[in-house]
Amino acid sequence: MIRILHFYPQNNSVISDYVTMLNENMGLECSNEILSEQGLAQQRLQSSHYDILHLHGCWYASSYPIVRQAIKNGTRIVLSSHGQFSPWIMSDKYWTEKLPKRLLYQKRIIQKSYALIIQGKMEEDCLKKLGWNQRLVIIRNPLITRTISKKEAVSQVFQTYSKVMNSNPLEFMDSDMRSLLRQLIIVGVTGDKRWLTEKPMPQPDTLEKWRYLLCFAHYEHIDKVILRGLNVLGYEVPEMDVNQMPCFFPDQYVSPVSIADNIGFSFVTQVDRLLATFRYLRKLENNKQLAFSHLVELDKELREHECDEDLLSEKLKDLHLYKLACRIMYVTQQSTGLTEGFMPVPPLCDRASQHLYQQVENHLKI
Repeated sequence: MIRILHFYPQNNSVISDYVTMLNENMGLECSNEILSEQGLAQQRLQSSHYDILHLHGCWYASSYPIVRQAIKNGTRIVLSSHGQFSPWIMSDKYWTEKLPKRLLYQKRIIQKSYALIIQGKMEEDCLKKLGWNQRLVIIRNPLITRTISKKEAVSQVFQTYSKVMNSNPLEFMDSDMRSLLRQLIIVGVTGDKRWLTEKPMPQPDTLEKWRYLLCFAHYEHIDKVILRGLNVLGYEVPEMDVNQMPCFFPDQYVSPVSIADNIGFSFVTQVDRLLATFRYLRKLENNKQLAFSHLVELDKELREHECDEDLLSEKLKDLHLYKLACRIMYVTQQSTGLTEGFMPVPPLCDRASQHLYQQVENHLKI
């Protein structure tokens, strides 16, 4: 069940009726709580965990402290604009009201939202032009138009909630799930559980944890490795079609391209191949596009092929790639469980390595 906290400004009957409609028609898939007083909403966010804060309406200063509290508590944000980004509303008192509010809080709220529910094409055009957030979902309001039924509108809102909860599943994984992920990569790459240095972690004990694991593997393009690892460990995977579990991606997200597809397959020596690999990884780092799948692919390459490490080190230094290679070894070690025995250069942990690690961790982060 998804726990939703709805917050809307007082004395707005149109929004109030809409939120009531959602609450009455959502069904058992969601637990809805409705508040319109800022202080009380902040208290509830402090004392209880909600999966989603659904804000209704824009240009209200009371919303920003609530958003900050929600982010602090790990609650994801959905914003319904209720037509308040229509061109005529945007232009009304723009210099005296809209611009100051835009600079103070409204832009930040929209940027921090996982999804923006808007009511039509004009709002969509306006928000796309602003460029604050590209995760726009058009859901018309059945209380003001006959083009959509209440049932259909509520269903679309619930689908948006589900998509939000599918997004960036790594954020939901606890330390045990992260350990399981690394073990599955090791076993999935090697095909042999004897490579594990610790006792295998138990399989996920809830469907929710299975969803996090399988969605993450799917979104990061490592599902074949993870499924192989699950099979080798003899874990029973529940029937779960991740292709039917869409998510939201960051605005600047680029789908990972494999190292092999980029650098090709024809190399005279393994040293040449690794040099091309690290050149490509430098390009990914510079473009902030380094992903889990690249590290898993590198892990597999290093486990399966040996090279002249001294020659590789010399050539990496000549190309000013040596430190980057060492940092990538550290990040791969942390992410996939690669051990130093397979590393052609020693791992380096410094501030730049930590930034690189965060880049991989935040690949799906909104």
